[in-house]
Amino acid sequence: MALGATRETDLEALYRAALDEPGRIVIVAERDGEAVGMAHIVPSAAANAPHRAEVQRVAVARQAR
Repeated sequence: MALGATRETDLEALYRAALDEPGRIVIVAERDGEAVGMAHIVPSAAANAPHRAEVQRVAVARQAR
């Protein structure tokens, strides 16, 4: 379910860094206490769009699709 993950990727460090980004919101979908999906919401960097956000890193576990 990890996007861009390889065997060398430290997923915990990757997700902790994402959670530390100012303004980033991480939404997790759970089923029976297990995480089955996620999405990141990030404020737009465009100067004329401070009221907008981008949806990034959307992933859904295979068994939940």
